[in-house]
Amino acid sequence: MLAFPALLMWGQKHVALIKTIGPVIICYAVGMIAGLFFIDFLEVKTSETLTEASVPLAIPLMLFCLDLKAWLRLAPKTLLSFVFSLLSISACAIVCSLFFKDLPELWKMAGMLVGVYTGGTPNMSAIGLSLDVSKETFIILNTSDILLSSIYLFFILGIGKRVICKFLPEFIKSNKVAEQSILETKNEIPDMLKAFALALGIVGLSAGTSIAIFGKLELPIVLLGLTGLGMAASMNSKIRSLKGSFCLGEYFLYVFCIAIGSMTDVKKLLGVDPSILLYCGLVFICAVLVHFTLNKLAKIDGDTAVITNVSAIYGPAFVPPVAKSLGNPEIIISGLTCGLVGYGVGNYLGLAVAYSVKFLLGL
Repeated sequence: MLAFPALLMWGQKHVALIKTIGPVIICYAVGMIAGLFFIDFLEVKTSETLTEASVPLAIPLMLFCLDLKAWLRLAPKTLLSFVFSLLSISACAIVCSLFFKDLPELWKMAGMLVGVYTGGTPNMSAIGLSLDVSKETFIILNTSDILLSSIYLFFILGIGKRVICKFLPEFIKSNKVAEQSILETKNEIPDMLKAFALALGIVGLSAGTSIAIFGKLELPIVLLGLTGLGMAASMNSKIRSLKGSFCLGEYFLYVFCIAIGSMTDVKKLLGVDPSILLYCGLVFICAVLVHFTLNKLAKIDGDTAVITNVSAIYGPAFVPPVAKSLGNPEIIISGLTCGLVGYGVGNYLGLAVAYSVKFLLGL
């Protein structure tokens, strides 16, 4: 479980098929296959330990490279468009929940959907763990997300720009093109070890604070501590310049994916209420429509509306290819930064929506 994600990350740089399918999907699939056919070789406690330890480490590591001050200086329209994306998913998750009151763990799913559509899988994993969602619900929700987001991505990479630009203004290009990248591709072992040690310290501090205040580990509190301390650490330029911290965070995310996949009971998964798929689809479609409607009302250009929405739904890794398909390299930096901010904001927003739904439904 520790070796395969590392091998996969190496293969992603050399095998086009791995990059096309995506490491997250491959890790889930391999984990599920291992759990189905090699159950005698698996130790459930090991899988549980890895799922509980990997995400808390991944969150601060992926936040260390965030330049929050630079993001706050972005053009007002970019910030506004990103806020529209956050508001649309939050509002739609809450409103759509009112039509699916009988779904088990509905309030948890609402929070997880907000998390995954404001920062991607890391947020979904962290919120699911903190709310103690069942493994089967997590997998079916993640599968629904993969299906829906894949269709949407193909639309954006294909005819998306032509369709969206019929309703939104054209992007006005400047003479200055941003060439730097937020996501450092060159990894250095000493920097990665420093980042890992710092992340470990943040995990310990967050857990210790929870125990000191409540006398036990309150996972939502731990999650908020991880996010807050990770973002605070990123304010230090030396921490922000540590090479490979984001890559190391992705590694722990893939470890989580393969571990939780190995714990999946396929029989229970096949028996999950299809209404979960319907709920997820309704939230996704409504959120996308509301996002672009708000951008239309605010007269924000199509490229900015697309890249902020993509950065929220998929995370920063998908920003460069989408910017390339739009033929607009100027939006890469703002898209990458919005995606990184989404990792931090999504955890707070997801938990807020989850408990709001729980309160509204009287659960």
